[in-house]
This record gives sequence, C-alpha cells and structure tokens, in this order.
Amino acid sequence: MVGVLLELPPRHHARAALHPDTLRFIVTAAGFLDASVQLRAPLPDSEKLVPAPAEAHALDQSEAEGRGIASLARAFDQNMARLNAQLYAPLDYAVVAWRH
Repeated sequence: MVGVLLELPPRHHARAALHPDTLRFIVTAAGFLDASVQLRAPLPDSEKLVPAPAEAHALDQSEAEGRGIASLARAFDQNMARLNAQLYAPLDYAVVAWRH
C-alpha cells in the first residue's frame, strides 16, 4: 500500500485545483486500483443561503393571503436547498486508491 498526501498553500488552490473526477482519472491512469472520491469538510450551514423565516410557514392557512405566502415560502425553501447543493460543495476531497 502506498500513501501520498499532497498539500498546497491556499494561494495555489485557485490555480491548481482539479475536479475530483479528473484526479480520480489521473490516479487510475497511473496504475492505482479502486480509486474513489471522498468528499470532506462540508461548508457549515451558517455559511449557506438561508430558508424563509418560520413565520412565513406559520401564517393562517384559512386565508388566501396566508396560503399564498406559505406556498411561496415552501417554493423559496426548495430553491434555496437546490442552490445550496449546487453552489456550496464540500471544501476538500480525497481520492483513495490502492496499488499492488
């Protein structure tokens, strides 16, 4: 088993970052087996886009205005979740592979 840890100073990450699938391909092409990507260090929720306030969901559903705002709040929350998933990927990843 061979283990290699490559660490670059933060200023190099912007220029030299590789997509995880690209690095997995390179590792496999270099003769390593069973290469897999492990996503690490997810962005804290405090740094992500926030959903609608709870008060928007708790409005009186018996009135048309309350139903409309609650419906908008649900759609807003769904869109924020989709944006968070697309925009805020984990901060680090590791490619784990074996070589005989």
